Amino acid sequence: MLYRIHSKLSTPRGAVYKQGTISSLPGISQKGITMLLDKQLITEVMAPPLEVLPGWEERAENLKDLGIVTATQLIESDLIELSSRLKYTVKELEVMVLEVMEFIS
Repeated sequence: MLYRIHSKLSTPRGAVYKQGTISSLPGISQKGITMLLDKQLITEVMAPPLEVLPGWEERAENLKDLGIVTATQLIESDLIELSSRLKYTVKELEVMVLEVMEFIS
């Protein structure tokens, strides 16, 4: 799950999440995430299907064959594994992820 950060957050282990960014909040327990949601310091990102993104028809179709249909699924994917199964390099996939992150931000 991806979350939009509404207020700067920091963890006891030193992780810092800046306001306005999107993250899966690794290292924060489910209890902590629930508390942050309840206090409205974060919200779940409702990521669109890739096929509705401008210029993504072909890429969405290629990714759909691997079960990746939403922006969240792509962002949370193992890009090395995807690269081995698709015609895209890891670098190209990283650029695609950044493009999707920019779209949903």
